Amino acid sequence: MDLQEVKNFLRVDSTADDALINSLIKSSDQYLKGAGCDSTANLELYEQAQKILITHWYQNRTAALVGTMSHLVDFSLQSIILSLKSFKSGMSTTDQEG
Repeated sequence: MDLQEVKNFLRVDSTADDALINSLIKSSDQYLKGAGCDSTANLELYEQAQKILITHWYQNRTAALVGTMSHLVDFSLQSIILSLKSFKSGMSTTDQEG
């Protein structure tokens, strides 16, 4: 995932936050890998999880919100992480449903 792709997703036109956004891209990758996700299992889903994290972190940079995550973001992210883990283990989401 590159800087311009994330800036387009965030709808950021200026270069003022480029360093921050690059840092968030790296942090989201580390976060997901630490959660046991493998980007090679399903790159599109992995990048969607990155976008959820990056958007949340970028939009909630105030000191009062550090360490919090909305329930909607948390639920969406957890669902994607579980799916990525199942891809990693060789099980598709349809295998899990049956």
